[in-house]
Amino acid sequence: GPELADKRVALCFRKVACWTLLAHHCFRAMSRIVATFGLLLLNLVMIVHCQTFQYSRGWTNGKRRDGPIVAVPSRITAD
Repeated sequence: GPELADKRVALCFRKVACWTLLAHHCFRAMSRIVATFGLLLLNLVMIVHCQTFQYSRGWTNGKRRDGPIVAVPSRITAD
């Protein structure tokens, strides 16, 4: 009868509400994970870039390499 139909509709609405809440919670958790991994990746890229720059300027293990730094001219001009 009508009471059984009402119970089915109410149960269906509860299931939809439950899945909607779960999806919202999962989306927020995933967005936090993506943001965290993004920041970690950016940090790693910056560390590698800075180490490469320091090494190219003659710094190794916190100490300056002995000897002059040889600079390569960016272009050669003929006089």
